[in-house]
Amino acid sequence: MEHCISKEPPPPLAEERSTKKARFRSHGNDDGNPLPLSFKDKLMEDQNDGDEEPLGREEELEFDPEDVVVSEKGSIPSISFSEKIQAQLVKPWRNTVVVKLLGRTLGYRALCNKLNEVWKTTQGFSVIDLENDFFLVKFKTEGDAHYALTQGPWTILGHYLTVQQWNPHFDGSSEDIENIVAWIRLPGMSLHYYHKKVLRMLRNVVGKVIRIDYNTESITRGKFARIAVEVSLKKPLCSQFFLDSKMQKVEYENLPVICFNCGIYGHRNENCHQPNTRTRQTESSENNEDGNSHNSGGGDQPSSSTITPANPSFGPWMIVS
Repeated sequence: MEHCISKEPPPPLAEERSTKKARFRSHGNDDGNPLPLSFKDKLMEDQNDGDEEPLGREEELEFDPEDVVVSEKGSIPSISFSEKIQAQLVKPWRNTVVVKLLGRTLGYRALCNKLNEVWKTTQGFSVIDLENDFFLVKFKTEGDAHYALTQGPWTILGHYLTVQQWNPHFDGSSEDIENIVAWIRLPGMSLHYYHKKVLRMLRNVVGKVIRIDYNTESITRGKFARIAVEVSLKKPLCSQFFLDSKMQKVEYENLPVICFNCGIYGHRNENCHQPNTRTRQTESSENNEDGNSHNSGGGDQPSSSTITPANPSFGPWMIVS
């Protein structure tokens, strides 16, 4: 059963009748000891522009009868809005990004202070905390949002700040960080490879190249090449590769927890759920030496040489100390 609602708008809520704007600094007994803000207070927060209505003005949204459909799905009521209304609802959030600090939890106030340090925006921004340590950052201008999205990687207290474009389907309760932009170093790489096109070709082995460090580009830092690449946190990191037949090590900045068994970020060797092939090889060799693996019936048994590690070699060199 479906029916469209009347075009006549509903009466305003009691709190909407007041014309007084909510201001961020108005909460608390004094400026030095403010009371904690509720989610609604944070949503209403406006740091720089007192004329903005975070929840939208009445006159900005007009409904036609066909724009809202009320129905029932079984015994559960349902309401849905047209694409025209959806587009209008999303428009005020077009300069919004979703951020999360990788590997560390920061409180609302602490994160706001750190964001003000790393993002030198001209118009400012407002922050809303969500579930699962995610935060929405709503910028005043499109240029500031683009800056936050493209000029990383950003680090706070030695941890990467993941930044992604907000979309209306984002759900902080179920979202998981799968990809980040991270700085990697290529120690000892020969200087004649320090060329933009050559470094960008490394996307085929280490990940999509996002930025090249200026010092690397100008060859003023000859100890290592430094580039920002997009890496997956759900797959083994590239630990080394052959560069014209020479082994090239890969080091990762600000990723202190890497498993040297599976090569995946986020846990250590002792907590790895994947089989440790090196341990299995050692145990097999010891069994052969003790004679425990010989088959008294004369049948052939697999030796340690038949067990091949499933992953390339990982090691402490991957972590920049």
